[in-house]
Amino acid sequence: MLDPLPCLELRVLMMIGLFNITRYEAVFNGFGEIERSTALTVDCGICHATSSSGDQTLAHLPGGTLIRWEHCGTHKAVSNAKIAEWDRLALARI
Repeated sequence: MLDPLPCLELRVLMMIGLFNITRYEAVFNGFGEIERSTALTVDCGICHATSSSGDQTLAHLPGGTLIRWEHCGTHKAVSNAKIAEWDRLALARI
């Protein structure tokens, strides 16, 4: 049986401000770092709706992405490093 503590840590660390990233797609550079997010699926901590945004609907910033929630209008900038952290935590859970 798996220790429940790592799962709890994963749940806490995946939360980015008001959003919980559940899936993402990205363009990676030669070092394996995220260069640009091309799709994000996030759960909103305000309205509790799940939303997916593609490359055309994401606002790309230097080193990150601006997520805007269509349902409630909430928005949040998230760094590429934080998105990559979610990936590392998800792989550690397996």
